Amino acid sequence: MKFVEVTGTNFQNKGAELMLGAIASKCLQSADLRCAIQPWNGSFEKRARLGVYQKADFQRFRIKWHCLASLIPKRVRQQYGIVVDAEISAVLDASGFQFGDQWGAAICRSAANRLKASKRKGKKIILLPQAFGPFQDAGTREAMKHILDVCDLVFARDPSSLGHLTKLETNESVIRMAPDFTNLVGREPSATQEKWGVCILPNQRMLDKSPRKTSAKYIEFLVDAARLLNEQSQNPFFLIHETTTDRSIVDEVNDRLDVPLPLIEESDIFRIKEILGSCQAVVGARYHGLVSALSQGVPCIATGWSHKYVHLMRDYACEDYFVDLSISDQKSRLAELIDTDRLRDCKKRVVGCATHLKHQSEAMWNEVFRVLSAETEPLPTRS
Repeated sequence: MKFVEVTGTNFQNKGAELMLGAIASKCLQSADLRCAIQPWNGSFEKRARLGVYQKADFQRFRIKWHCLASLIPKRVRQQYGIVVDAEISAVLDASGFQFGDQWGAAICRSAANRLKASKRKGKKIILLPQAFGPFQDAGTREAMKHILDVCDLVFARDPSSLGHLTKLETNESVIRMAPDFTNLVGREPSATQEKWGVCILPNQRMLDKSPRKTSAKYIEFLVDAARLLNEQSQNPFFLIHETTTDRSIVDEVNDRLDVPLPLIEESDIFRIKEILGSCQAVVGARYHGLVSALSQGVPCIATGWSHKYVHLMRDYACEDYFVDLSISDQKSRLAELIDTDRLRDCKKRVVGCATHLKHQSEAMWNEVFRVLSAETEPLPTRS
């Protein structure tokens, strides 16, 4: 049995959890490949539900106690889902969007140090499809170069991210472009599947990562959307896609509505994707929530706080359904897009693109498995 360590995911953000679920699902399709994560990432129950092993990693009083796990017979360790570092042959990073000026140089430096240490041990390093950049800050730029130096494959999720990476002029031969890979994972739709109205996916990042001109209008945008959908009897509801931050936005919007919207909080990532796939439409700013809907042919009206949202809507041929909150009078624009005939037009475009993007994701995985199966040796890294 071979093991890959997955980094960059968590169980608080449902998009991050869905990426972990997608990776685990792909590994489980192989007879001899499984994935592992750090033991503090979620509970044992959550990891086990996805078929994910836990890496033995425990340090206290500056002593690495996890070294003792190597003394336990391998057969016994694996019965309890425990993997030691020596058994891990590769690192798959699925950060989504972590490397760029918006997040600061410290995150890039920490990742560079961790990945260089893994590379020195002969592990493959692959950055799965995610957003990158920009890298205007000198510290962020230099740290990202160190990361690229040790990578065997890097997948940018959009043309802007690809451009930000190639401008670094480092290890360009390993850089590719591929769509978000969560478009492949999910349950088969049922004939008796419940039908939902229009889902609103809020995102706290619209307030703390957007330019002031955009963030100041976000709550009003959601209030307008909720009122318009209520007036049209489209059964709107809120769905939480981030368990730690987005609930406060829902409370603030509902406080301003004569008829508060229902709130759905679901822990099962595949159930969340199932709900989004059964919606009439989605109004959202959660990237992976939008992917979950679009990849199942559900029309979306999106807003966002980084370049990745515009590119996502462009991937599904509905860039005109992206609402730029920095532009004035978006209420009339929103009313125009919510129109049933317009949403029907959007659905036609989305359905046509979804299949093509799934083929691209399969091609990405084929290249990943090709690299994972190749022999490797420890390589020197930049000092």
